[in-house]
Amino acid sequence: MQLRLKKKSETETAFTCVRADGTWTGASLGRGDGYFPAHDLAHYVVETSLGLTGGFLGLLDRGWDVADFEVGAVTRFRTEPDGAQAVLAEHLAGGLSAEMFSGNCIPADEWNRVLQEACAGFPGGTEIPACSEEQLDGLRAELRRLLDVWERVPYGETLELQFPSPAPRSS
Repeated sequence: MQLRLKKKSETETAFTCVRADGTWTGASLGRGDGYFPAHDLAHYVVETSLGLTGGFLGLLDRGWDVADFEVGAVTRFRTEPDGAQAVLAEHLAGGLSAEMFSGNCIPADEWNRVLQEACAGFPGGTEIPACSEEQLDGLRAELRRLLDVWERVPYGETLELQFPSPAPRSS
């Protein structure tokens, strides 16, 4: 699936996912503070780095629409065979994007406690692996790298990433 983030203006980004079969879903991300491009890039980093196929992007690739995440998504996650991955991806992406804006990094033991609590009770006995400080530092570094790439995208241009392939490296 191709992930496209088009920087339309200082306050608007177009988010589009084009699946291998040519179908697509997308949304206009209108918040001027840049949270949603950062949050969507955090999903990309988390899901590709940890090999999650049931997170936000994986579900979009399976045919979910962006609007499906607006109301009742957690209830619907429970119907997915790997629904705990969606909760895991959402908490990690949300936490990482919040860290980028606040500058405050959460220690690994706190991350692991929150993730275990959030994913408890999902069907299928999905185990949530503990994240080490080194893994979290790697996720943070990759998100910073992609945010730097995004920052350099001129207005009217698009950042394109392939999911689930690794992110492109800048030279």
